[in-house]
Amino acid sequence: MIYNPKEFWNQRLSKNFSLNGVGHIAAGVSFNKWLYKSRARRLKQVLSKLKIDVKSKNVLDIGCGIGFYVDFWRSQGVSSLAGFDISSFAIQQLSQKYPNNYFEEIDITNKELKIKCQYDIVCAFDVLYHIEKEDAFEQALDNIKKLCVPNALIFITDMLSYTELGIHGYFSPRSYNKYYNLLAKRGIKVIGVYNINSIMSAPLDISNYHLRIIINFLWGIMMKSICRFNLLGVFLGPILYLVDIIMAKFLSRGLSVKLLVARNE
Repeated sequence: MIYNPKEFWNQRLSKNFSLNGVGHIAAGVSFNKWLYKSRARRLKQVLSKLKIDVKSKNVLDIGCGIGFYVDFWRSQGVSSLAGFDISSFAIQQLSQKYPNNYFEEIDITNKELKIKCQYDIVCAFDVLYHIEKEDAFEQALDNIKKLCVPNALIFITDMLSYTELGIHGYFSPRSYNKYYNLLAKRGIKVIGVYNINSIMSAPLDISNYHLRIIINFLWGIMMKSICRFNLLGVFLGPILYLVDIIMAKFLSRGLSVKLLVARNE
């Protein structure tokens, strides 16, 4: 089946407009709450580490989905907040929920994207690795560049692996080197890459091929069990959350999804 992003996300979110819809869809509410709690915790830590004061910033959330990061940025007291998403259903829901913020149905890979406003912070959390075609991916980076004011900060989550991992279903993770080179080509400087998850998301970033196969086989068994018996997520969610925190202290890069922070120059 050909992956059609607009159709896929409209169908998925219209059936499940919750963390399940944007996370591990069959893993249950409890597991996904812990997963996204780890994302918010790490983002907050990175903002603190880099001494980024967001209170005077205009923020754009690309792929705003159910509004998880909309809630995050609102809690941080940003000056203004806007959200783009390819799903018309998501935009409709968020526009009703947050009438004081601006939301628009936009495909970030659109070659003819009209730039109405530029932002101090542009985020693309769990978005770019859903873009399969390389030309569309590069167009997304071009559009992100256009949406930035000079010296704007850019936040992107992806696998940012040592090597290219290939396409896994509708998941197309890309390496750190690819991001570094393509961003540099556009006058965007990488500030740092920060570990988010090592075990709550698929641990694909393991350089040893055989070890990667074994660990992901075991991880797959665990996730299938959680998906089959959601009650397991109630107990395993907080345990895996703590394991990720501990592993972050020893693995600077982590084994799974990471946060890239860059500056538009």
